[in-house]
Amino acid sequence: MYEQAAAERDYAWAGAATRAERRESPYGEPEPKRTRRAAASRVGESRAGGRRADDRRPTGRGIGALAALAALIVALAGIGLLAASPLAAVRSVDISGGSSLSREELLSLAGIGEATNWLAFDAAQAAERLVSHPRIAQASVRKGFFGALSIEIAEREPVALVYARGASGRQEAHCVDAEGVVFAPLSARPAARELPVISGIEIRGLRYGMRLGDGMKPLLASLAALASSSPELLKAVSEIRLVAKDGSPAEAILYPANYRVPVRIKPTLSAELLKTMLLVMDVMYAGGIAPSVAELDLRSDVYVYKLKEAVSG
Repeated sequence: MYEQAAAERDYAWAGAATRAERRESPYGEPEPKRTRRAAASRVGESRAGGRRADDRRPTGRGIGALAALAALIVALAGIGLLAASPLAAVRSVDISGGSSLSREELLSLAGIGEATNWLAFDAAQAAERLVSHPRIAQASVRKGFFGALSIEIAEREPVALVYARGASGRQEAHCVDAEGVVFAPLSARPAARELPVISGIEIRGLRYGMRLGDGMKPLLASLAALASSSPELLKAVSEIRLVAKDGSPAEAILYPANYRVPVRIKPTLSAELLKTMLLVMDVMYAGGIAPSVAELDLRSDVYVYKLKEAVSG
C-alpha cells in the first residue's frame, strides 16, 4: 500500500508540475505553425507597406511630365502676351494680280487694318471674303515672315457685253465673263468696249454677281477662246443676237463690224467660221451683190445667201 500511495503521490506531483508550467506561460502551449504563418504575414505586410511608401515618391518620368506641362503653360502664356502686343500686328501686305479695285478696297474687303493681329489673322477666311466680290474670280492669301501677308487675285475677264437697266434706270452696257457672270459696268472696264454685244436676252433685276442661263455657256466659252487665240478676228463681230427655241439659244444672228449683211450661225463661234464669213463678204462686196443680199447663212458647211425681195415702184 505504501508503494501505491507513493506512486499516486508522484503522479499527482507530476500533474501539478505540468499545470504549474502551464500557469507560468501566459500564452499557453506554443503553436509553431501558426506563429511562422503570422510572422510571414507580418513580413509581407512590411514589404507591401514599403512598396506603397516607395510608390508615393516622384519618379523620373513623373518629374519630366510635370516639367513639360510647366513649359507648355509658360509657352502659351508667352504666346498670349505676344498676341496682345503691338509687335504681332500686320506690318506689310503685298498685293499682286492687276486689279481694277484700289489697294484700299482690297484691304478693306480682306479685313486687314492697322490693328489687325498677324497671329490671329485667318488667311483662308480673308480669301473667301475677297472672292465674294463680283469682280474677283480667284484669290489666295498667305502668311509670310512674321507680320507679313501676301495677296494674289485674279479678276474676271470680260468676253462680251450685255445691256440691262442699271442703277440709274437706263439701259447700260455691263461686262460678262466666260462663266456667264455679270460682274461690272462697262465704265469700270473701258477696254471691253470693243467686245461683241449679246442681245436677244432679257435681264431683270440686274445685280452684279448674277449668272446668265446655262444655255449661254457654249457661246461664252467660244468667245473666251477667240479672245485668247484670235483677238483680231473677234473684233470683226459687232453683235450677236440670240434666237431662242424652247428657252435655249438654238441659233444666232451675227452682225459684222465692217459689213452690213447679217449672218445666221449656230450659237457658237470659231476662228474658222469668222475667216469664212470675212472671205464670203469680201467676194460679195467685190462682185457688187452685197447690197441685194438680205442674209448670209453659215449654219452648215455650204454657205447660202438670201436675196432681198424686189420692191416694185
